[in-house]
Amino acid sequence: MPNKTLKKAALCAVLSIIFAVCGIFYSLWRFPPQSGGAFVFAATKDAGTKLNRIKITTPQLTTTLVLENDMWRVAQEDYYFANFELVQDLFDKINQARYYHQQNYSKEQVDANGLNLPQDSQALLKGSLIETFAEDKQLNAIVIGQSTDNKLYQFIKEPNKQEIWLMDHNFTFPSKNYSWLMQPILQYPRSLIETIVTENSGKIEVANRASEQYPFYNRYKKVVFADPLLERTEYLIATKVLSPQNFDEQAFPYRRRLDLITFSGLITTLDIFYSQTEYWLKISFSTTNLPTTAVNAYIKDNRFLYDNWYFQISPDDGNILVNFRVDENNDNTGRSEGVSA
Repeated sequence: MPNKTLKKAALCAVLSIIFAVCGIFYSLWRFPPQSGGAFVFAATKDAGTKLNRIKITTPQLTTTLVLENDMWRVAQEDYYFANFELVQDLFDKINQARYYHQQNYSKEQVDANGLNLPQDSQALLKGSLIETFAEDKQLNAIVIGQSTDNKLYQFIKEPNKQEIWLMDHNFTFPSKNYSWLMQPILQYPRSLIETIVTENSGKIEVANRASEQYPFYNRYKKVVFADPLLERTEYLIATKVLSPQNFDEQAFPYRRRLDLITFSGLITTLDIFYSQTEYWLKISFSTTNLPTTAVNAYIKDNRFLYDNWYFQISPDDGNILVNFRVDENNDNTGRSEGVSA
């Protein structure tokens, strides 16, 4: 590389560092720390293991996380299990967030920084409200508004106080309750699948392959185009979850079953209940005659996520699953006419 180019690159790097440092110093000058590092959710932090409920209200939805039998669950999703990583990230922020700099209070600043309550129908810019509880006792209630331009801080306010503060963390929340759930419900790399078993017009149809490098073949030794199905089962998302007491299998006019069998001996059975507009799954596990030790361990560790639960999936995903064919001449893209029984 020519020396002239190297000098330009070095100068750009130095200038970038200078601008970054200046930005930090400008932020410290504009928003000097004033609170002595007090925790925003101090009462929640002090409660420790007594914390058993977190209610998050955004302008779009309400999500209530409830601790039951040492597992966090989503109340709005029939108390299905909450995503471990999302919950841990939320706890980390709650435990670490500190007051940083107090702002001048005015109604104009509340409006401009999105600190109105999410249920305020008159406000144009609303915040998100986090409420924490130990049993029925409220520990903290904080309205979280806009982030600063440099994304280092977030404007916050307690609902009943005329104080606006900057907080040294940024909270973001999913726009759908199903995003809080343990997802995906299926995540099978297509290389794992050895056999696909389904039923069509009362007949069992089987597609299998000798190894992951080979295509699937049906009983007529014809290639089965399985990619549309395997693309779904590589990362399948539930859009709603229900327990058996809130799900009626008889309410759906159509039913189909798919078995996915891995090279290691895991059988995943998908019972599909569907109508013209909705698709629901019941997922269960079993094994072939000679499963690997890892398969038995997988079933033991994961069965609780599936036993006695029904998962709604999107119409696009559902259409692929119910229209998958093995013996018929079908491209298996789901572009069939009507609903298949």
